[in-house]
Amino acid sequence: MSFVSLQSGGTGAALKGGARLERMLKGLEKKDARKIVRSAVTQGIKIPMRAMKSNAVSMVGGEMGALINSNIQSRAFKRQRPGSFARFLSLKPNVPGFIHRTKDGQEYYIPAQVEFGHDDVAPIPFMRAAADSTRAKTIKRTSDLIIRGILKHAKKAM
Repeated sequence: MSFVSLQSGGTGAALKGGARLERMLKGLEKKDARKIVRSAVTQGIKIPMRAMKSNAVSMVGGEMGALINSNIQSRAFKRQRPGSFARFLSLKPNVPGFIHRTKDGQEYYIPAQVEFGHDDVAPIPFMRAAADSTRAKTIKRTSDLIIRGILKHAKKAM
């Protein structure tokens, strides 16, 4: 459990625990180490999630901003390497208000048009801006929680 990955808004923050953190995690039982890392990553990903929700309301605004705000979610990656754990932030799938159908049958995914822009509209990068601005804080919070979990577990074992 030495590698932790936080993915948000198409950007990632990789936290490699270093030799000290890795040795501490390897000293624990696999089940305990996994629990500590999963909990820390889950708590750490909440920082960019709050920033994304705030950006959706303030930068996008209106009904679409409120709809995006209420549909941002944190999920674990399905396939991961053994000994690693990663979460990512995305929008919930199949939200009716996110899809626009034109008269000729074309479909457009509105949040992508907002984030990346299109022909006549400039991008409003609410997800990327939140991920970039909170990266250092997220990494620090996650590593602090891992260390705190290891120390807490060590006290229980004594």
